[in-house]
Amino acid sequence: NNAGAAGDGRLHKTFNSIRVFQRKNNGAGNNSASGDYIFLYESPTPYDSSIYLQASQKLIGQDATASLASITGYTVPSYSAALPIMNTGGNTTQISYVSGPGVGVSTNCTVRGLTIGNCTSALYGSSFTGVTVSDASIINNIGIALSLTSCTINANFNTLTSGGGNFGLSLTSVNGSITATTGSLSG
Repeated sequence: NNAGAAGDGRLHKTFNSIRVFQRKNNGAGNNSASGDYIFLYESPTPYDSSIYLQASQKLIGQDATASLASITGYTVPSYSAALPIMNTGGNTTQISYVSGPGVGVSTNCTVRGLTIGNCTSALYGSSFTGVTVSDASIINNIGIALSLTSCTINANFNTLTSGGGNFGLSLTSVNGSITATTGSLSG
């Protein structure tokens, strides 16, 4: 939550930046670990940092078209704070990190409900299987939209745009399917 006070990553005390989350994304103690769900609130300003997902982590932005409960299968206990409500019509949930890559993926990760903006490589990774992308867009005017090597991915982008760098896409030994409703690639 870009606008929130510094927290510890729980529902009622969210992190206030991806950088803080990334330092805790190490599987130690109660820190975020493989298989965890990571939720990004929409914000009037983009998140300005890279995020690298561990195996089986699910990165869910507030722009997903399904509810967080249906995506996660989680039932909120009566004494707990409510899960955030999705909002596809408000500000976008966007990661833009002009100094480096955007979202790194590994085996069995999910990326859903967000936009990856200007980054050196918007979505990147190598040597993984089972990555799924949906309800997502890449609008990258300074770098590569996809930089993937030796992997299996099934991705359905709302928009897939790259306007910078030497290549719009860098795909080596990639299996699966990648589709986009709209967009353009150049570079």
